[in-house]
Amino acid sequence: MREDVRNSSNNETDNIGDAGDSAVDKERFQNNSSVKDRNRTLEHKQEKNQLREELQVNKQEYNEAKGDFLKIRNLVRAGKLGPNSEEALNASKLYLNSSVNYMIAHLSSVKSNVAYSSGNGTDEKAIDVDEKIKLLEAEKLKLQMHQARKRFWL
Repeated sequence: MREDVRNSSNNETDNIGDAGDSAVDKERFQNNSSVKDRNRTLEHKQEKNQLREELQVNKQEYNEAKGDFLKIRNLVRAGKLGPNSEEALNASKLYLNSSVNYMIAHLSSVKSNVAYSSGNGTDEKAIDVDEKIKLLEAEKLKLQMHQARKRFWL
């Protein structure tokens, strides 16, 4: 009977040791999770800043190209410049390319925000935005190929 009491006492001590180890493991896990969350947040902030800078550059290029395009369009409407003139075509190309680049930059920013959010359906939304970016990049490539072909034949 004494052995049963001793064994029971040893088992309780072992269980307390296991519980202590479990608490330490839990604390380590929480600390690791906290570090991972901070790293993830820092990465998101850095990515967000980079995307914001790219968006601003693309927005500025877009606004400049749009302004040039509108000036040329007004000259064409006034009959001072031919619609198929090299100047009109170049302004149109720059405006179109800058528009696509600006849209891609904007969607990349949206995609980043969706990826770091924790709402319902974020994976599907990120996939949808990514598909739209791919479509715009394909259109951009088509424009570049068309422009290259035109230069080749000139």
